[in-house]
Amino acid sequence: MAFLTTLDEFDYKPLNNGLVENQGKLVWQDPVTHAVYTVPDGFPSNLMSYPWWSGWLFNKLDNTGRASMLHDYLVDKTIGNSMWRDDQYRAALKADGVNKFKRGIAYTGLRIVSGPSGIKIR
Repeated sequence: MAFLTTLDEFDYKPLNNGLVENQGKLVWQDPVTHAVYTVPDGFPSNLMSYPWWSGWLFNKLDNTGRASMLHDYLVDKTIGNSMWRDDQYRAALKADGVNKFKRGIAYTGLRIVSGPSGIKIR
């Protein structure tokens, strides 16, 4: 798929403020343009923000982690516009085997929160 680093290479350590810190590089290739984006070692992320009532569906430590860290990086560095970043997130979820139902809910929630404004959400 589009991650150029394996899932086994993805690691992070918890910080004391609800964030985690990337341990090693996370490399993603845009499936359309083939441009490569690298989340550097030491990048902090909250992995995923979601309302308390959706906790039954989402777990920050499941197969949504890499996509969430990638999205946080793209937002933090203001790479692309909001729609493009959210589309990269959806493609990354698919690349990591997140089922269509869960991808749809995560993507829809992200679009509602970030919208066309491209505001930073973390």
